[in-house]
Amino acid sequence: MNLESLRLFHNVATLKSISKVAAASHISQSALSQQLSKMEEKLGVTALIRSNKGVELTEEGKIINDYANEILSTYNRLIEELDKIHSEKNSLIIETTCLSGYYILSKFLSKSSGKTNNFFYDINYQTQKKIHSNLINNICDISITSIKLTDPDCTSYLLGTDKLVCVCNASCKSTNFNKLPFLLLKDDIDIENKINDFINLNNVIIKTDSLHTILSCLLIGPSISILPKICVENELKQGILKEIPLPELDNITYNLYLTYKNDINKVLKSKLLTLIRNFKTPFLSDN
Repeated sequence: MNLESLRLFHNVATLKSISKVAAASHISQSALSQQLSKMEEKLGVTALIRSNKGVELTEEGKIINDYANEILSTYNRLIEELDKIHSEKNSLIIETTCLSGYYILSKFLSKSSGKTNNFFYDINYQTQKKIHSNLINNICDISITSIKLTDPDCTSYLLGTDKLVCVCNASCKSTNFNKLPFLLLKDDIDIENKINDFINLNNVIIKTDSLHTILSCLLIGPSISILPKICVENELKQGILKEIPLPELDNITYNLYLTYKNDINKVLKSKLLTLIRNFKTPFLSDN
């Protein structure tokens, strides 16, 4: 017997109707009846007398209902106490799988100083599989990924769309990009498979998930890389890097999703909604 069975039994005992409780709980009457029957079977009693007029409690049912009321009240107080603790939490833990997500957060938080009223944003870089597990197990509060997490206990919000650009050192004179050494970013957007039809991957000299490493190599000598535009916008504006136009990249874009659990506590949800409202187009590359 579980807490949900007790809750349903208590509701049936209060309303004296299986159909009304089934409708309110968004389950079928047969499923509810089966759940109540299993509870009775486990306790070895007949708790409800069913008839066309509704249900009535037996003597055993009245005892069960009294205890159910007490147990549910205790559980509600437990949740209130935990919510009180959670409401005092002073950080929103964010995990992202992709550099675009990391840079979006960096840009936003640099404008808001990353801290408001003693509230902090704790940002971590993780794999897709790890993030989903951490989100479900409340290790992180929200995630930003390029792949939408589909889980009935979660809500995903589309932040926007980024694009890929081919870049090289601004002083590079070569016009044949397929003869230049290639620096491949390993990110969850799977750049390698997106570009293998028009980029000679035999020229790859580095594979890394470190944007810093790629940028350092681009500045040292002639080489190219294909990167999320938001990650190199500053370098392009400053003239440190230049973009090599590749029409094939125009059709390669990817969505960025912010995902959170539906039962996120009220204080964190308020901070989260503020975060979402402030994610406007300046934080994403124009396509």
